[in-house]
Amino acid sequence: MIGWYRAADWTKHTAVAAAVIAALGLWLTAWSSWKTAQVADDQLRQSADEQQQEARNQVSKIVVWIEGERIVVVNRSLDPATAWLGLNKDDYAGISLGTLPPCTRLELPRDLSKVDEKSIQVPDGRLSAAYVSDITVTDAAGRTWRRYPDGSLVSVRFLNRDPIESLAPGPLSGPAVTMTTVEKCGTSD
Repeated sequence: MIGWYRAADWTKHTAVAAAVIAALGLWLTAWSSWKTAQVADDQLRQSADEQQQEARNQVSKIVVWIEGERIVVVNRSLDPATAWLGLNKDDYAGISLGTLPPCTRLELPRDLSKVDEKSIQVPDGRLSAAYVSDITVTDAAGRTWRRYPDGSLVSVRFLNRDPIESLAPGPLSGPAVTMTTVEKCGTSD
């Protein structure tokens, strides 16, 4: 009796085995390439998120709120920033806060007649800060951002001349405007 191994055509079996192994190798290469592309996409997405977070870092530390009859603006960042306080939704009324030095708290009255008129833009002539619609900030890198009362922060590009530039330069002044140094500078706490 001749063994099956002597009767088998080893050339054909070897060719079939090599083809199966090559197909598995191609599948493994394709799968690893696909996984590598997924990892690269995740890294790219994470890098873009980190860049966006870094770009927003300074502006996230500049906040505004109302305390009774006073408007409070705080710059907790380590860099100066130029700011504009929007006063209502319907028309472009606002106050140029000028350059906010690092680590400062600026307080101004809601009664804007006590603030330097050169810093105010009010189309209808009524001086009231009953409603703060937004704060627009140009950060140390020259990027302009707008923060709304709901906390959302969006990048802003002006098609025409920036309205802040047409108002008085320098920090906001007036008899009822105060500026003090804040603790915990460089944090958003």
